[in-house]
Amino acid sequence: MPVPNVPPSAIASLSEKELEVLHLLAMGHTGKSIATRLDQSEASINERLRDARRKTGVSSSRELARILAAQKIWDKNIDLSGSHPPTQDPAQPADRGRECRKD
Repeated sequence: MPVPNVPPSAIASLSEKELEVLHLLAMGHTGKSIATRLDQSEASINERLRDARRKTGVSSSRELARILAAQKIWDKNIDLSGSHPPTQDPAQPADRGRECRKD
């Protein structure tokens, strides 16, 4: 399946909060677990994802998160290290992938 071409200007238009939510989505979180982790409503998380999809023209939030992860956008734009405490529920994917991060 071909990867949609997202122009750099569309990626640059994403806010830090949209990038943060997309990063957590790429790490395996759900909208609900992102909302819990960021202490926001699930509706607010879904709105950020909708805005990001609208800005980039990508129809799927998970696909957009995969595209950004493949381009290593996270290292360039946001730093999530320690910005929010990890969840205590082991069923939540908060720590999944953490051991692979390179600071």
